[in-house]
Amino acid sequence: MKIIKDLNPLVYIYCIENTTNNKRYIGQTTSYTMRSKQHLTALVKNSHYNLELQEDYNKGDNLICSIIEKCDYDLRYTKENFWINHYKSMENGYNKTVGAKFGVKKKNTELQKKALQDFHKSRKGLYRKTRVVDVTCLNSGKVYSFKNLVEAGKFFNVKGHTLSKAFKNNLIINYKGFYLKREA
Repeated sequence: MKIIKDLNPLVYIYCIENTTNNKRYIGQTTSYTMRSKQHLTALVKNSHYNLELQEDYNKGDNLICSIIEKCDYDLRYTKENFWINHYKSMENGYNKTVGAKFGVKKKNTELQKKALQDFHKSRKGLYRKTRVVDVTCLNSGKVYSFKNLVEAGKFFNVKGHTLSKAFKNNLIINYKGFYLKREA
């Protein structure tokens, strides 16, 4: 018998520590490398969901991400909750809940609520529902207009994320005889 996938994966309890003010964020993941990159990417793009953490990053505070503990999948919530309580990261840190399963939430201040509303309003045009895309077929010179990249991809029989990557890098796509370029 061949084991295809471990049904009880190892979980990493991790900490993002602000060495400037000693605040911490505690989280859990089965893929530490991927999760830490997600946090970093969001911070660099100024789009992290945790506004306090984002604000401190923007101020230039030094943040370090590290693994605190490895545990069995079944213990993930218990261990995450233990470390959130140990570091008091809800009271004096970045955690908004005592672990995902426990659901005890930290209330946002009115200022934080307003900042969240403004943040989401400012990002509305970035999502595919409202992002108009003009694509030129260089073979015919015709310009096609689409509601989003997914719609353009369906028309040309190309995956939307393939178009997105190519257009992001200003590449011309040769797909099944079509030479496609995004209009500025």
